Amino acid sequence: LSDVLLAPLRAGSPLRPAQIPQAGFGKRDIGLVCFQDEDVAQEMHLLQRVERMIVYTPAFALRGNFHLGAEQHLRDMLDTVRGRFQPMTEVTIFPLIETSVSVPSQVSVLLVNKDLVQVYYPEPSPTRGTA
Repeated sequence: LSDVLLAPLRAGSPLRPAQIPQAGFGKRDIGLVCFQDEDVAQEMHLLQRVERMIVYTPAFALRGNFHLGAEQHLRDMLDTVRGRFQPMTEVTIFPLIETSVSVPSQVSVLLVNKDLVQVYYPEPSPTRGTA
């Protein structure tokens, strides 16, 4: 990455933010990738089937759309997809820790590191017709 601002995620860290011209990162340690350009989703080739999901990582809960193949099952989707980073669209982000950086509450697209997902399930449908 270029023109990088490195900042600790957790509040209270003794590390100070640092602006650096270039940096490389170990993929295992990156949990989410958010994009400044909101049009990035149009450049991605997303699968057609959309499932609204709730996803928990160690630092964030996410509510958004996963894009799946026609034959993929929800129960094992993260075990069957290729690649470490999977796209989600129309995502609401809920921090589970106190962060020292600004985290957007909603993004049109993000990539989630499937190896850091602890729990995922379909978003429950609202009950209808109850008095």
